Amino acid sequence: MQRIMALTVAILLVSSLAYAANAPKRVVVTTTIPGGLKISTTTTVAANGSVSGSGQITGPRFRYSFAVTRVVTAKGTVTLSGHFNVPGNPTFTLTAAVPSGAQTFKYSIYGQSFAYTGSGTVAIQ
Repeated sequence: MQRIMALTVAILLVSSLAYAANAPKRVVVTTTIPGGLKISTTTTVAANGSVSGSGQITGPRFRYSFAVTRVVTAKGTVTLSGHFNVPGNPTFTLTAAVPSGAQTFKYSIYGQSFAYTGSGTVAIQ
């Protein structure tokens, strides 16, 4: 029984080290949405899985910054989520095709939800 436990611990340690060595260090997303909206983000994923990032959405007459607090990957896509740095901290998600293609930016504020679709690129470094 002790051998099985020791083997299990060894396998888990090797797996976590392999994951840490291969974990993405930075995720950079740029998006252009028809109508003149541009979104750019840079997010760091630490070896322990913690996420920190920031970005901004820029329009013809405005610029809002936001914090990225979560990164989720799926086959062919990456989804970033977090909140805007404004009163009420409205939430957002940005789902992007990797390495380029369709991107959808969704956010909710004061009980209303909005979604914009555009295109852009994702660099995972």
